[in-house]
Amino acid sequence: MKFYFKQNIFISALVLLLTLFVSCKKEHNVEGNIPTTTTDSIMISEAKVLLDTAYSSTATLENYVETLQYNEDASKETCKNQSPEKNNETYENYFAVREALIKNLNQTYSDVLEKYASYYNFDTGKTNLPTEVQNIANSLQTVDVEFWDVGEGYTEIRSKANHYYNIFKNKLTPDYEAYLKQTSKEKEVLYAADAGLNVSFDEVGSRAIFWENFIKKYPNSKLIAQAEEDFNWYLNDFLFGLDNTPTFEDGKIYDDVQKVYQNFMKKYPNSTVSEKIKLLYHELESNAFNDTENIRENLGIEYPTYD
Repeated sequence: MKFYFKQNIFISALVLLLTLFVSCKKEHNVEGNIPTTTTDSIMISEAKVLLDTAYSSTATLENYVETLQYNEDASKETCKNQSPEKNNETYENYFAVREALIKNLNQTYSDVLEKYASYYNFDTGKTNLPTEVQNIANSLQTVDVEFWDVGEGYTEIRSKANHYYNIFKNKLTPDYEAYLKQTSKEKEVLYAADAGLNVSFDEVGSRAIFWENFIKKYPNSKLIAQAEEDFNWYLNDFLFGLDNTPTFEDGKIYDDVQKVYQNFMKKYPNSTVSEKIKLLYHELESNAFNDTENIRENLGIEYPTYD
């Protein structure tokens, strides 16, 4: 399943968070204790360790929860007196640090994740977690982090779908606001698993047209490269489906998919997506072997990298 942002962890992100932590913590010092920093951690203060993004096998769940919460509180405080443009930067740094910490959580609890699917009871349709695992889940819940079933017996730890949007809502420039609102919606359900779509073709088309319009509306956005990647992703899946949920066979588009395409083209007649649908029909009529890769190339669509 695709993850919508690449994890680009910059030194600048850590520098900013370090500055935030130190400035905020100074207001809450006990008995004059001054926060200190080391190369191993962002801060050691009041016997609590706030982690940096480097993985540590000695980091505890408490360390992670405290750091995630501190990261959130410091970023919220910073956004109060900044311009939307500056808040965009705060969001980017916040995202980078948080996702790095969550990646480390996935490594720390890899043994739990390997067993997590086995806790599901098919008779009751519920997941019954052992007490130890439930305690981990409860702690992560306090910082908007959850166990997430990604299909085929795999589970990962991730931020809840609407976390970033809820934190930065009404604080960012319009393009960032729109981006986070949309990606929050997209993360609410599992998009694909076992080489097949878990959402309807209608939904895939809705996502494709959103990103097409986003690109047109915000051509100079710093998010444009990611938006273009998302657009190509959904456009490809809307036209070709996935291995276990294809859109056509033996040169003929499935009837239910044709209905979706016809409705889409009526609603968005001048869109790039509609143009590509028409080209797909043409290619299927003229391409005797229905070579998907050849059709994709003729339509000018890059094959997405499924991370």
